[in-house]
Amino acid sequence: MYIGQIEIVFLIFSPAWIYAIYNFFIYILHKKFSKIQIRKKDLKENPKVVVFYTTKDDFCEEAFLSLVRLNYVNKEIYILDDSENEKIRKIIDEYAIKYNAKVIRRNSRKGFKAGAINNALKYIDKNAKYLLIADADELVPKDFIENLLRYFIDNRIAYVQAKHRAYIEYESNWLKAMKDGVNTHWDYYQNYRNVYGFVPFLGHGAIIDIEKLREVGGMPEFIAEDLALSIKLRNNGYYGIFANDIVAFEKFPENYRAFRKRHKKWIMGNTELLIKMSKDIIFGKMKWFEKIDIYLNIISMFFTIFLIQYTILNIWSLTNFNILLFIITVLTIISPSLPLIKKGIKSIFFNAITYMSIFILTFIYLIKSLIKVDFPVTGDKKKQNDYTLYIDIIFSLIFLILSPLSLIFWITIITPILEKIFTMRYNAKL
Repeated sequence: MYIGQIEIVFLIFSPAWIYAIYNFFIYILHKKFSKIQIRKKDLKENPKVVVFYTTKDDFCEEAFLSLVRLNYVNKEIYILDDSENEKIRKIIDEYAIKYNAKVIRRNSRKGFKAGAINNALKYIDKNAKYLLIADADELVPKDFIENLLRYFIDNRIAYVQAKHRAYIEYESNWLKAMKDGVNTHWDYYQNYRNVYGFVPFLGHGAIIDIEKLREVGGMPEFIAEDLALSIKLRNNGYYGIFANDIVAFEKFPENYRAFRKRHKKWIMGNTELLIKMSKDIIFGKMKWFEKIDIYLNIISMFFTIFLIQYTILNIWSLTNFNILLFIITVLTIISPSLPLIKKGIKSIFFNAITYMSIFILTFIYLIKSLIKVDFPVTGDKKKQNDYTLYIDIIFSLIFLILSPLSLIFWITIITPILEKIFTMRYNAKL
């Protein structure tokens, strides 16, 4: 019962156990982090705020109207429309006329969402000071703008990111449990970053200083344009604030297919970041703990691939049951679910099974993103081939079952047999 050299190498270089420690650290110190207070100011001026509502074939009337109803007077609303569906484009035009919003369209989708934002920046009022970015399904409260602006207390602040809550259009056990997972993430994994980590701009539900955005060359045209922009701004000496007391609402994927599509986007975006921006992170002007926080944020998307490593280790071990490996693996798997303990077993079960079931998808799109980058639109309603979905699910579930069974198999069957064979050979030599 010892750990071999190969397994030690796996342990040392695996980010899995580091990720587990990180999750336990956040869970234990959550109460302390939740008490962090950030200074705010009284608004004595009303600077011009431009509002970008971004959409591609996923226009949501309720979300758009929440922007129209904002109390802040000195604002201008733009609809950045990359839609291909003519019916949706027509609806958008009607709403724009009715509510005095401006529509900006372009001939190509170059640069994805970031490209649409950079293109729109050419047409806004030159006197505009701040930019509010809203996703197609995002609901914001009426006092959203003025509350966020109060956090811009000095010239080093480039953006203020609001907290979010997931909303669902209909009730089901899976949707309710997954909503708990999203909400818990916002509760546990953001506020500490105001002091002990790296506050990322999360792509929507945030206000950005336009001058600072232009200073770094606009929005980086990546899939994960939000985190890429955060890194560029931080290396220029600016930082972001997470406003824990200001809440917007975002729609959670309505089914497993939509959830899977969103995960594809995250995997491809984070892979692109690792390839193109590792130099900016490693050699940037950020503090060491900010760099670690960024990498932990990025690798969390690849967490499920550790199942493959776990199974390989079990097979490699053959005659050795390594209790340390087993403990580390179990803790790594359950650690992200610790904040869900208060939500009950059902929430933990659905979240764990859902995320662990897509590790084949994670691996495939990690490889694909090394070859070609594409931008999956999470809200796009276009029909997709069902067979690819079923293949992913089948292979994922097979490996999900195989991983823990491999440990049981080697412990209960193979190990005693091999130990007996080795003992017989040893006695024969004597």
